[in-house]
Amino acid sequence: MKAILLALLFGAMAVNGQEVIETWDGSYRAFQDEQGRYVRLESSDGIVLHYLYDSPAATAETGVAVRVSETVTLTVRYNDRGDFSAPGLPNVSMVPDSHDRTLEIRAGDKPIATFAYRPDKYIAGVSLPGHLSMRLTPPDARQHVRQILQSGAGTVIGLADVVSSAAVVGMWSGFTFDTVAGSLGFNPRPLTFKKSPVGYLTTARDRKGRVALYIVSAGGQSVGFTPDGVARYYDLTAEIFDSEIPAGSDLGISVSLDQNKAAPEHITLTADGTLGMYVEEPADGAIYAAWVEPGEVIKYSRATAEKITRASR
Repeated sequence: MKAILLALLFGAMAVNGQEVIETWDGSYRAFQDEQGRYVRLESSDGIVLHYLYDSPAATAETGVAVRVSETVTLTVRYNDRGDFSAPGLPNVSMVPDSHDRTLEIRAGDKPIATFAYRPDKYIAGVSLPGHLSMRLTPPDARQHVRQILQSGAGTVIGLADVVSSAAVVGMWSGFTFDTVAGSLGFNPRPLTFKKSPVGYLTTARDRKGRVALYIVSAGGQSVGFTPDGVARYYDLTAEIFDSEIPAGSDLGISVSLDQNKAAPEHITLTADGTLGMYVEEPADGAIYAAWVEPGEVIKYSRATAEKITRASR
C-alpha cells in the first residue's frame, strides 16, 4: 500500500493512533481502523482520501474515493485481477498471458487492445482491433527498432526507424494527452500539474489557477476527471515487457526492454469511445502516439526535440 511505502521512505510518527507522514509534496495524516487497515488519508492541501474495501473483513483495498471539495469526490475501483472502473466509464479488465504480460485489455466483453509477442520475448505489435495497429521489429545490431503503423484494413500510414534501448534515455516520461485532447475539448499541455501529498491525485490548473483536470492514479491505472467530478478518460498501462532477466545480460534487465522507446504501453479510452495508444518514454523521431477520432480518422504524433518541454511532466 502506498501509505506504508511512503512511511518507510520518509518516516512517520504516531500521533493519537494516527501517522503523520512527510513527503516531497507536503504532509498527510494516515488513519487506521481497529483491524489495522488504512481507511483514510488527510492531506495538508485539503485532499481527503478514503480507501474502499469489499467487506468489513477484507484486508486489501479495492478502490479509493478522493474528496477534492465539499461537493466533488472522485471514485475509482480496482482489484488484484486487473479489473478497473470509474463511474460513467465502462469497466475494464487486463487479461495476462503465462508470462504475466498483458495479452488483452477489455472494456466490458469487448477487446479494446491486444498485444502480440515473439517467441524471443520481444513485442511483435499492439492493436486497437478494427481501428489501427503498430507492428514492431526486434532491435537490430545498431539497436534500431522499426515501427509500422497501420489502419484497421492493413494500410501502412506511418513508419519510423528509431534507436530503442534500455540503456538509452527517452525524450520524456509521463502522461501524453494527444490521444484524449479532442474528447476533452482542450489541450492539456499548457496546464501546470501538481501532485497531492497523498500521492493518488494530480491536479492540473490553467494560467489563472483554475482547476482544468483531475487525474487519479490508483490500482496501477489512471482516470481523468473534469473539475466537477465527471470521469472523461482512462489511461491504462499494459505490462508488455517480460520480467525475466536473460542469462548473461550485461545490464541485468529483460531483453524486451530494448523496445521500450518504441512500444506503446499506454492505452487510452475516452467517455465518447475514442481509443488511442502512446509510448511513455519515446525515442527521438518515434511515433509516440496514435489514436482514432470520430469517422475513423487516424491521427498520430512523432517525438521531436521541440516537444520535450511541452510534453514532459
